[in-house]
Amino acid sequence: MKRRLTRRLTYRFPAIFRVRAFICQKESLYLQYIMSKMFIRLRQWLGKLSFRTGIIVAALCVICYIVSFAQMLLPMSATVKGVLWTVFFGLAKTFQYTALLILGTAGMTRVKAMFKWQK
Repeated sequence: MKRRLTRRLTYRFPAIFRVRAFICQKESLYLQYIMSKMFIRLRQWLGKLSFRTGIIVAALCVICYIVSFAQMLLPMSATVKGVLWTVFFGLAKTFQYTALLILGTAGMTRVKAMFKWQK
């Protein structure tokens, strides 16, 4: 029954709408291709950064997490608190994933070894 309904709907629309939908689909695929190329280039560039840079970015991540939840104690309106939380939590997530891209798996094992050695 669904097939019949779909066929009826496609026959009702003029051909120009179907052509426009096809063009939009082609454009979106092209944008996905460009964005994936840009992401690969960005990931490669971040992977070339040093271990120390990755640790600094991870520290910024921790600071943003602390600020995003500590600002709830300030005497402000709920709207301002929500906006601040959104901004700082978004920054923390951005720093987190950037630090993971910079450090990679080898860097993460080094960080884990540093924490095990301190205990």
